[in-house]
Amino acid sequence: MVLNEGGEGVPLSQLTDIADEAEKFLRYLAEDAGIEVKRGEWLARNFKNRSVRFDVEREANIYEAKEFNRKFEYVDLVRAERRRLNGEVKHRTLVQYTKVAKALGPHEKVAFGLYRVDEERPYRYSRLTKRDAEILAGFLAEEMTYRGSIHGVIHNVGVEELWFNLRHSASLDLVRCEFHVSLYREVIEACERRHALVYVHGLITARRVDQGVTRVRAEKIKVAPRLTEDRYRAFFGSDPEYTGELSSEEFIERNRYEH
Repeated sequence: MVLNEGGEGVPLSQLTDIADEAEKFLRYLAEDAGIEVKRGEWLARNFKNRSVRFDVEREANIYEAKEFNRKFEYVDLVRAERRRLNGEVKHRTLVQYTKVAKALGPHEKVAFGLYRVDEERPYRYSRLTKRDAEILAGFLAEEMTYRGSIHGVIHNVGVEELWFNLRHSASLDLVRCEFHVSLYREVIEACERRHALVYVHGLITARRVDQGVTRVRAEKIKVAPRLTEDRYRAFFGSDPEYTGELSSEEFIERNRYEH
């Protein structure tokens, strides 16, 4: 990491703020790369004077290091081109990336250098200014609305303001669902069966960058019927000739990328 490039040191409070946000960003990015990193495992070393340069290290194997760098390069690509996310990196990771620049002044920047294994110098620098972070944060916050349905499990209910949080089955995120008083009884009945699968239809607001649902104005609520053991087993073998001579696994693999 490089702070105040070409200058003489940085205020201690600024260094603390940037390091705290950067450590969290690096943990999130490592998680996206399939690497489990706990708070306190990143080590800052090899400090250099003037511009405040130091290495941030954490032990990893060669594959993990390459994957982590690839994810970081993708973050930089999203920042530069403001392209939609493809699942490589989570939305929260990019939001955290913008927070690294919160403590910067208008004309300051922070730079991240990426190392290849066994090389002494970074092969690439990713620079982030306060303006870059503000533009990226605005892009990540863009929303769109449409009518549709989502399903999940009700997590908690706000009785006074008529809302509930739904644990979305697809993303596992909590989605705030607001509803009219006319649906009050249906919401309460849906809560009577613990962990019941609930379908919510209405006006959906989602992030444009990754289609992640953020809230729903519920118009209809339906609880999926209870699936008994007998009903569950009845799904299997209902059409034994459907896949022909192929096994189920072979059939799925062959048709995986068909429309």
